[in-house]
Amino acid sequence: MSPRPDAAEAPGISHPIDTDRTALTAIARRVFSFPVAMAMSLSVLALLTVRGRLNDPDFWWHLKTGEIIWNTHAIPRVDLFSYTTHHHAWIPHEWLAQWTLYGGYHLAGYAGVMLWLWLASTLLFVAVYALCALYSGNAKVAFLGGMLVWFFSTIGLAPRPQILGYLFLACELLLIHLGRTRNPRWFLALPPLFAIWVNLHGSFFLGMAVLGIFVACS
Repeated sequence: MSPRPDAAEAPGISHPIDTDRTALTAIARRVFSFPVAMAMSLSVLALLTVRGRLNDPDFWWHLKTGEIIWNTHAIPRVDLFSYTTHHHAWIPHEWLAQWTLYGGYHLAGYAGVMLWLWLASTLLFVAVYALCALYSGNAKVAFLGGMLVWFFSTIGLAPRPQILGYLFLACELLLIHLGRTRNPRWFLALPPLFAIWVNLHGSFFLGMAVLGIFVACS
């Protein structure tokens, strides 16, 4: 009687090691693909652009407000900085952005602020890149879209809440496109997006206008 063939050598049955290698190869091809390389290029470009950008005239009071919120665990309700309106009623509508900005400074000093700015810039460029990629289906065209945003935002790239407003506007457009073309469940992410955005920067009004135009035209 001939010996029973091993299960690993039986026809139609793949070896577990070969399956793992195939899966790893597929993951590696996605990670090191051309579209991912384009996104990484935008991240490097953001790093080179934001280096040493601490000379924004509004940086100091954004950082100080974040420090007050960080230490007191409360949002200021009166003006603490100006002379003419000292202790007048004040609504710090950017408190969450200021809190995160000081969080970066608290953890790593000015290097932490630069990390905060680099992450925000990278997420902005990559979000626009992803949006353009969905619209065009071409990584090269999407990269040009990211470069266009980089070109027009170089002046405004500074450690201030405004950059988070740009980021959330790009994310809103991305969610609207995904909800319209892929799955309506993507629309469910819009309320949490606005709940955070309204505490980051006043540009959420622009986002609501964009959403209103989309609803009116749908």
